[in-house]
Amino acid sequence: MLRIILSIALAVLIWFRFLKPMNHFTKMGVKQTKPWPILGDIWRNLFQQMHSLESVEFYYKMFPGARYSGFYQFNIPALIIKDSELLKQITVRDFDHFTDHRTFVDADVDPLWAGNLFALTGHTWKEMRATLSGSFTSSKMKNMVHYMNGAAENFVQFFLNKNEKLIEIDMKDAFTRFTNDVISTTTFGIEVDSLKSPNNAIYLMAKRSTDYSSLYRRLRFFAMLMMPKLTRLLNVGLFEKDLSSFFFKTIKDTIHVREEKGIVRQDMLNLLLEARKGILYENSDALMETGFATVKEYTQSGMYHFSTYGVYFILYFLRTCI
Repeated sequence: MLRIILSIALAVLIWFRFLKPMNHFTKMGVKQTKPWPILGDIWRNLFQQMHSLESVEFYYKMFPGARYSGFYQFNIPALIIKDSELLKQITVRDFDHFTDHRTFVDADVDPLWAGNLFALTGHTWKEMRATLSGSFTSSKMKNMVHYMNGAAENFVQFFLNKNEKLIEIDMKDAFTRFTNDVISTTTFGIEVDSLKSPNNAIYLMAKRSTDYSSLYRRLRFFAMLMMPKLTRLLNVGLFEKDLSSFFFKTIKDTIHVREEKGIVRQDMLNLLLEARKGILYENSDALMETGFATVKEYTQSGMYHFSTYGVYFILYFLRTCI
C-alpha cells in the first residue's frame, strides 16, 4: 500500500514539476515548440544535435510572421521576442518591469561566472555597468591602440619569418591566438605571443574557459540551470577550481606589482582601477573586485569568440567578395 501511495505521489510530482509547465505558452495562446518531457528544447544542445547558435536561429525562425513565440529551457518557459517595436517597449519604455533576469549560479560557488556583466543583477549590475561604460570612451580606447598594434605586428612577423611561398594554416586557430594576445595585453597588461609560444598559460586557460564541447561541462551547466539549489548545496560550479584560481592569481599579482612599483599602464585594468579610485583607497576588497571584473568578462565567450569570428569573417569576405 505504501509503495502505491509513493508511486502516485511521485507521478503527481513529476507531472506538476516537469510535464505541466510544457503547455505554459499553449494555454496562453502563444505559439510554442514541441518540447521533450523534462529536457524541454535543450536536448538538441545537450546531445550536440545543434550548436547553441544554430539552435537560437532554429527557434527564432520556427514561426515566421509571429511577433513572439515560446520555447523551454528544461521545464522553464522562455519567450523569444522577434518584433522590434515590442523589443523596444520591453527594453526602453517598460524597462522598470524587466530590470533583472534569472540567475542560476551562486557567486559563492562560482564567482568567475556569476560575476560577469551578463549574470549580474540589481544594484551590482548597475554599478558594474556604470564602471565599464565610463571606461569605453573613444579617447580611452585610443590609448590602447598601440598595444593592439604590438599584437598585430607579432602576428604578421610570425608568418614573415617562415619565408615560404605557400603557408597552410588553420585560420580559426590563428585568429583565436591573435585575439587572445590582444585581450591579454589590453586587459591584463600581460604581453604574450601565442603563435610563437603556442602553449603559454594565458592562451591554454582561456581556451579551457570557453570550451563547452565536453559532456562533463555541459552536464554541469544544465544541472545548474535545472537544479540551482542542488548545485549550490553540492558546491558545483561551472569552472574548475584551478581555472578560477589561475585568473584570480594573475590579476592579484598584476595589481600588487603595479601598486608596489607605481606602474601605470593605459590598459583596461588601469581604467577600472581609476574608475573606482575613490572606493579603492578605503576598501582593498573593492580593489580586487574591480580587477576581477576584467577576468570575469574575459573568460566569457563573448569577448573571446566574437572577436575571433569577426576577424575570421572579415578575412573570408576580403578573399571571396573583393
